[in-house]
Amino acid sequence: MKKFLCIFLCFVICFTDVWADDFDTTIDVGYREARKALSEGKYDEARLSYLKLLDFNLPRNSRVNVLNELGVCYKNLGEYVKAEKCLEESLTLARARNKNAIRINLSNLYLISGGYQKAIDCLNQIDEERYFYDKLLNLSHAYFRRNEGDDINIAINLIDSCLEKVDTATNKPSYYLALQNRGYIYWNLDSLNNANDDLETALEVMPSDRALYYTTLANLAMIKASLSDFSSALSHIENVLSWQKMNIGENHPDYIISLRKKAEILLKMKQMRKAKDAFKEYYEAEKSFVLKTFPSLSEQRRLDFWASKKPLLSEVFQLGNTDADFLYDVALLRRHIALLGKNEVQSLFKKFSITSSNVRKSLSPSDVAIEFICYHDNERKDTVYAALLMSRNAPTKHIHLFTKDEFHGYKFNSSLDLETCVCAAADRNKNYIYKDTALAEKIWNPILKEIPQTINRIYFAADGLLQMLAIEYLPHPDLKSLVMSRLTSTANICMKGHKRKHNESLVIGGVVYDEHFATNDTLAEMNHAAYDYFIEQCGGIGFGHLQGTVVEVDSIRQIVSMADGGNPICTTESFLKQNMGDYAIVHLATHGYSLNVMVQNPPLSMRDSLMADNSLLASGIVLAGANVAGSENVAEDGLLSSRELCELNLSNVDLVILSACQTAQGYVSDEGPAGVVRGLKKAGVKTVIATLWEVNDEATKIFMNAFYKAWVLLGKTKSEALGIAQQTVRNYTRTTRERRVKSLISHGKNNVGTSDLKPYSQPRYWAPFILVDDI
Repeated sequence: MKKFLCIFLCFVICFTDVWADDFDTTIDVGYREARKALSEGKYDEARLSYLKLLDFNLPRNSRVNVLNELGVCYKNLGEYVKAEKCLEESLTLARARNKNAIRINLSNLYLISGGYQKAIDCLNQIDEERYFYDKLLNLSHAYFRRNEGDDINIAINLIDSCLEKVDTATNKPSYYLALQNRGYIYWNLDSLNNANDDLETALEVMPSDRALYYTTLANLAMIKASLSDFSSALSHIENVLSWQKMNIGENHPDYIISLRKKAEILLKMKQMRKAKDAFKEYYEAEKSFVLKTFPSLSEQRRLDFWASKKPLLSEVFQLGNTDADFLYDVALLRRHIALLGKNEVQSLFKKFSITSSNVRKSLSPSDVAIEFICYHDNERKDTVYAALLMSRNAPTKHIHLFTKDEFHGYKFNSSLDLETCVCAAADRNKNYIYKDTALAEKIWNPILKEIPQTINRIYFAADGLLQMLAIEYLPHPDLKSLVMSRLTSTANICMKGHKRKHNESLVIGGVVYDEHFATNDTLAEMNHAAYDYFIEQCGGIGFGHLQGTVVEVDSIRQIVSMADGGNPICTTESFLKQNMGDYAIVHLATHGYSLNVMVQNPPLSMRDSLMADNSLLASGIVLAGANVAGSENVAEDGLLSSRELCELNLSNVDLVILSACQTAQGYVSDEGPAGVVRGLKKAGVKTVIATLWEVNDEATKIFMNAFYKAWVLLGKTKSEALGIAQQTVRNYTRTTRERRVKSLISHGKNNVGTSDLKPYSQPRYWAPFILVDDI
């Protein structure tokens, strides 16, 4: 027996030693594989390897390294929240002597992802001399980008402090970087002479064989052009293009940026033909770059890229009627990329092959197509709204409409302007908009006077603030005889007749927000990005129960062909993500949300910088358990953000009806809002009905019931059914009308008006619903 025990113990010890050796080898091999993938730019592959390593009980230093490098993977994949969490945990675990290096890296992430206050707080903890200049430069950048109160002066003072203390003999890069950064701040402040002096001084000490030298020289060329020193501007930009073409190649992003800057300089010189040729060269180069690189980029990286590039490509529109067909092609390219879905990336060439010529051929003689555009006009120093008008048998026209100041600042009364009224979630002031004939004329008169009387249909794709305005419902007499079709892109006209044949429907309503329902989540990682963003912006979360949606969906489920979609009351985010693409019709009667609905412009000097595009996190759909799931250890947070919609495959879905508030709104820039509609279109949904503001429960129930009866039971088109539903809401009369009238009279009201008998006749009740892409 003793002999047996001895043999058994020896076996256990040997097995343990061998297993321990295998354990160490597994970690070593896994770490080397992860680092190799990271060095080769295979960030998703590296991410998975690092996550496997974290399952082991790693020594403290090893865990710090793995978390730090995993953070790098997430950063390059555009998953900034996860990158931040990894780096912050790495910082917590790191020994004191290593913390400041991680803080510098973390601050760089904050600057990309827009966490400027976090960057400031992080950098202020650094007290080592060797990080002094890195700290000051990043701090100045953070204050410059935050731009609150006296931040710009603080940023300049930090750079001045750096310039005073830096020893140019031993730390020349800090010297010229400080000068360059200060020059860019002056440029943004329109202090052009100071900007010119700083960049010229910086260039004197920069190595002239480095890419940074020529990037700086290109920006100096732009400043020279703004100072009307066109000879120097052209000389500088040609020098830049020559060096970049030889050393980094014509496909490099920096070369493409320089092509655009040359075009901008020629535009400032009013050499329109040369500017057009330069812009065309830039357009083709940018298009080729997208076709080549987008398939390998993550969805977030594509969003980040386009958030910075789209406004810059829009500068082409300053050419006006110099070549309106080319402008139409640019407008279509903007739509193609903005709406490009994850599942369409492999068919980029097919999608991008649709041009103005294809749209023209798809129009009937009685149709016109309008691409609304807004862009910064350097001469006016304001954003300009215009319309590109195309018909079958006439040249394309560029029609100037108004400046942003004229349009956004349009006054309904002494205290209420259009932008405030449009961006407000509540319906209180919406009647001002949809009863204002002067506003309708301001938008439509310049266009309608260019349209022949034989035209009976207008296809249009909105832009800027127009995307949050139901311009098809404005009270203009000439619109009544026209069929108005709102599109996300007029390229969709080329898809007319492509029908999707499905008959199953998913109808969701009466959702319970205060209880988390167990699901069979298979996600390896929690996805709480929407919740984290919501808390950051709002401080808390608390969606109230929508009792009216229970009645609404019950009536709809009796009309449409239903599949087994589970209990609509406890529809979770996981269920919707996994099953939504299986249905032809998806009706979501729940809360929608839209945060940070405002207009933003990047600083002039930062226009070409890659910054995180969080706009699609600012809007979404609220599902079961949303009030509690985000604070619990569950996979999903109950908030299906527009950003998350982009990752789904909904290419089989014919129609999504968003019977929720603010689902057509979004985070607004001069290029338009990014909201739930954009997320659904990127996921592949054909047609969407969405709302522009908070909707009335009773009016919505009436609208939806009438829409489905007209569409499903009477066989009307979606557009016809929408019109019938709106008219039903407007004409709805209380069933207790006589009793109501008697009650009003008994209370001293002898002149009973329409609003007393038709409570939903006002635009605030029937106008929030818009139909998108009914082709």
